[in-house]
Amino acid sequence: MPIFAESVDSLALVQDSSASWARQGARMPAVAYCESPSVPADEFVRWFLDVSQPKAARRTIGPVARCATQPIAPVAFNLPDRKSLASTIERWTASEPKLAGWIEAGVPPTQALSRFGSSLIRANHIQKGLEVFHAVTALNPEDPLHWSNFGVALDLAGALNESAACLERSLIISRAQPDTWLQLGNVRKKLSDSTRAEKAYKAALEFDANAPLAWQCLGLLKEEQSDFPAAIDCYTACIERGGGGAAIHSNVGKLCYRIGRFADAHQNFAKSLEQDPSNVRVRTNEQKLRFIRSMVERNDAQEAFASLNQYLPGDFPISESDQRTIVETAFGVLAGFGYTSEALSVGHLSMSLWPNQPSLEYLMGALAGGKGPDRSPREYIVEHFDRFADQFDSQLVGALGYDIPKKLCDVVKKALGNASLGDVLDAGCGTGLCGPELRPIARKLTGVDLSSRMLEQAEKRGGYDELVCDDLLSFLGRSPRRFDLIVAADLVIYFGELSSLLTSAAYAMRPGGLLAFSTESFLGDTFRLLPSGRFAHPPHYVERAARPEFALVSCAPTTVRLEGTERVSGNLFIFRRL
Repeated sequence: MPIFAESVDSLALVQDSSASWARQGARMPAVAYCESPSVPADEFVRWFLDVSQPKAARRTIGPVARCATQPIAPVAFNLPDRKSLASTIERWTASEPKLAGWIEAGVPPTQALSRFGSSLIRANHIQKGLEVFHAVTALNPEDPLHWSNFGVALDLAGALNESAACLERSLIISRAQPDTWLQLGNVRKKLSDSTRAEKAYKAALEFDANAPLAWQCLGLLKEEQSDFPAAIDCYTACIERGGGGAAIHSNVGKLCYRIGRFADAHQNFAKSLEQDPSNVRVRTNEQKLRFIRSMVERNDAQEAFASLNQYLPGDFPISESDQRTIVETAFGVLAGFGYTSEALSVGHLSMSLWPNQPSLEYLMGALAGGKGPDRSPREYIVEHFDRFADQFDSQLVGALGYDIPKKLCDVVKKALGNASLGDVLDAGCGTGLCGPELRPIARKLTGVDLSSRMLEQAEKRGGYDELVCDDLLSFLGRSPRRFDLIVAADLVIYFGELSSLLTSAAYAMRPGGLLAFSTESFLGDTFRLLPSGRFAHPPHYVERAARPEFALVSCAPTTVRLEGTERVSGNLFIFRRL
């Protein structure tokens, strides 16, 4: 089966006792692991089936009509004829002592060739192994197992469409092959055909509902589709059927954490740590979830903090730096999932332990529902984004599905048609996510941001003619009638009252230029400071604040990012400078 990238936060496949190359995508006959020439010919079975064909035939199998798959049309293959095969096998036998020895020992030719093909693939001679399995299939084209293994060899060779066709041919001959369905699901997944991959996985489970690997693969697919509750259910089914391991428990913990199931998340990280005490990242996650779970269940910050020194096997004393990171993370997570009083308790604990935190003071004021300032404090912006810069793309874009730069730039390009522009400003450019989108339409592209660390990432990304570390209003005030387009993706959310921002933007724009930005939605009369520390604005307030310097071109509803278990709603605005 295909192997997936392993990390603390990703799922490793169940380790099989077969050869390591098998776990990299090959599914070979059982005789590949037996040097005895006396293996019966009818035991030419797949390595991951783990039983002989007669045992497989005795499995309890539901009606074929229950399979969640569409009928498969036959595919034509150019298999060699027996005459040409005879000369090919003779040539291989003459040049390969192992193959010759097996045949001389009385191993049937098909079985000997299968063993030979397996040895080639284990030695990473994929192309030659593919040729051998092609020949094996031609010798007995009515055997579904040969088609299955031919399909696996094609998968290893990178011929995914041909691999899928071979696996489908095998299933035309015999549908009652759960592991062939499983292999087909993996190939379809590689082909980005998630719908048919899911059908194949479910067909595998129709024939063998107790296969942990099938539940695991379906869980991986559901996770990729961001259906986290379904993924958790699949992984749990895998664990219940004997497929549990440290990596799977860690992955379940990660997904439960993402949807706010903190007790389940902590329980799974703890189980993962019990099985792999040396895993530092799992230990950190267990400690973090131990603290958050304690806050949710008892809302006693001192007790939760004391729990960090209650060690599990393999723990060592937690450093003050790690303690502070856990407390800060817990504040944001609890606030994001609506545990307001618990988050404020954590905030007060943090302030008592580590005083002089202007950013935390600002966020606690926002969370408590105070009026607050009309814009986010400069100190908060710099501190927050300097610390977040290295993980910004992976966390915000990857984990939280932040896609405003692409959406906003697409709206801009639609408004421009085929026109190109002179000077373009990416306001609050951050790590430069808008840069690749704006570069083709700009003669000169400038980015400005308060965070020097974010600008370092933007410089690495490239595409900008100039990057400036400065307050946006100050920069705009030094740039009269300079820009044909100003784009501000997720910048306006750090301003409450908009008149000063929009007036400054108008000052820096040429007549007829476009101003494009995103906001978070609010249904009230004016702006609102959210518990997240960001501001939300109703569309009518934005339009009113833009007059008389700008005319509205378009306002489109959108979603911004994942927060807790819901997507944050927002709007995309384009205004024209009058």
